[in-house]
Amino acid sequence: MVGLYETVIDMLCSAKGRKPKIIASTATIRRAAEQCKALYAREVRQFPSPGLDANDSFFAREAALTDDTPGRLYVGVMSSGKTSTTMQVRLMANLIQAVNVLNAPDEVKDKFWTQVVYCNSIRELGSSKSIIYDDVKGYSSTLSERHGVRARYYKDTAVEELTSRVPAESIPEILERLTVEYPSDQAIGVLLATNMISVGVDIDRLGLMMVLGQPKTTSEYIQATSRVGRKYPGLVFTLFSPVKSRDRSHYEQFVEYHQSLYRRVEPTSVTPFSAPVRDKALHAVVITLVRHLLGLHENADLKKFDAHDKKLENLIDLVLERVEVIDPAEKQSTRTEIEKIIGTISEIAEVEESGYFLGPKKKTGAALLKRPHEDRRAGYYSTPQSMRSTDAECYISIDYS
Repeated sequence: MVGLYETVIDMLCSAKGRKPKIIASTATIRRAAEQCKALYAREVRQFPSPGLDANDSFFAREAALTDDTPGRLYVGVMSSGKTSTTMQVRLMANLIQAVNVLNAPDEVKDKFWTQVVYCNSIRELGSSKSIIYDDVKGYSSTLSERHGVRARYYKDTAVEELTSRVPAESIPEILERLTVEYPSDQAIGVLLATNMISVGVDIDRLGLMMVLGQPKTTSEYIQATSRVGRKYPGLVFTLFSPVKSRDRSHYEQFVEYHQSLYRRVEPTSVTPFSAPVRDKALHAVVITLVRHLLGLHENADLKKFDAHDKKLENLIDLVLERVEVIDPAEKQSTRTEIEKIIGTISEIAEVEESGYFLGPKKKTGAALLKRPHEDRRAGYYSTPQSMRSTDAECYISIDYS
């Protein structure tokens, strides 16, 4: 999707005959040339070139573990003779109670007071949330009696989740509460999260995380665990399942894996002109070019649309030239679909009082582009509004008759 929309952005920025210079950064340069070609249709030039010192690559310097650069400590845990749920209950309860027996001032306890629990799915998160108030609470009582300290329990307000289920307006409130420090009663005790936490959550006081199972990709694992130990020492416990072969493999190679963590980052495939992507957004590319480079940006300009306009043909040729550079095998298919889209727009434009228009939605009529969840009366082409979620919501009703 990103690569497909980059086609429009590049053409708009190059409308006056000069292509823009694109500067990008990345956590890994593995297959960078191939990916940059697919995204931007350009050759990549790394800057600066690798230096003479392996410990200083300009982008990063190797640092010793000191008070100024504490880093994170990773701990791998896998049960033997116990179920994963039992191990999760015991590990979570031990981490909860460990803060109470920690012989340290409040400012140190605060860094481990909020336990971040990273789940790979909503199902795992729901299960974790239910055991906090039952099994974890019970085992915390056992630990408190064993160590002779007060048991630490959670109120409903002390457990929060950061997932796609949370309303958008509530997310800033949760992020604000994460900055509240111990011993305040408003400090969050447990934060249950999915991959939504991987980007944009920069809370310095977070220092404790439990990861339930090895995430699908190394990049996801790095991004998620980097939410803790950003300024102060961090502690990450990864709980592996003994019944999952992938988890067992990561546990057996735990030390070697973490010693070369960034080397294990998997390069993602970039296919901006593949059939599924074209189905979702190629029409948006064509309509954007018509609106911005043909000057048909007003609502009433749809009736002026001319499928045989030389300028339009030149724009389509530029799109196909880009496809030729990125993925020549998809050039003919892309041409066929673009011609179909242009034909559809032309047919709509020729119908008097069709009710459709090129501009944004207004009180009456329908736009050519509509949101995925809107019905046909709102527009003609269903168009994703987000790079992350491109599917429309659907509801399932069960008929027991």
